[in-house]
Amino acid sequence: LLIATGSSAVDQVQAETITTHSLPALREFLAGESFYRRGDFAQAVQSYERAVGEDSTFAIALVRLTEAYGWLESSNSERIAEYSAKALAQRDRMSPRYQFLIDAWDAYNRNDVSGLTDLRSAVQKYPDDPEAWFLLAETYIHLGDATYASLDDIWDALDRAVSLDPDFAPYMIHYGEHQVVRGDTAGARATLERYRSLTGEDRGWDHIQFAIPLLWGTDDEARA
Repeated sequence: LLIATGSSAVDQVQAETITTHSLPALREFLAGESFYRRGDFAQAVQSYERAVGEDSTFAIALVRLTEAYGWLESSNSERIAEYSAKALAQRDRMSPRYQFLIDAWDAYNRNDVSGLTDLRSAVQKYPDDPEAWFLLAETYIHLGDATYASLDDIWDALDRAVSLDPDFAPYMIHYGEHQVVRGDTAGARATLERYRSLTGEDRGWDHIQFAIPLLWGTDDEARA
């Protein structure tokens, strides 16, 4: 089934995280992964919900469902809280690698910087894991000054995530933002084109496209 579904949906899914014995649940999860990887969060939510409908203990599907709702709704969403609690209840069914991440992810959802210890351990122990690097970047960005992270720390984590998984569209927006902050406008435009090639759209990029002439353009370009 994994082979038939296609590598684009499964490249970054560790086999050790697939804890379901339900083929319908696995099929729906992999469909959700394909939508999620190209930034189609609404469709991803529908597939993940069908997956956990088939197997309510499918831990990684519960995690992904929570993450997808995180892109669609505000951080105080009741659905995020509901599915996050269900995912955490399945923590012991996950691999040690993913237990690092789910603990840090739970702390991040609670705006608690204590998850940084787990994340820093995760990226040292599993330096090839793009999810760990991106969650580290997200924690630095969204928990802000409490993390004591520098712009270089954020950039290093983002760059590692994108380098390890260059076909994962959701990484691209923060990556493009920080390219602009660093003055790499050519890189930001190239990242936008990459995002368009993966998703077929540029939703979520308006602020980046406006920031380029405002921060780095001529006076005339900024006024326009």
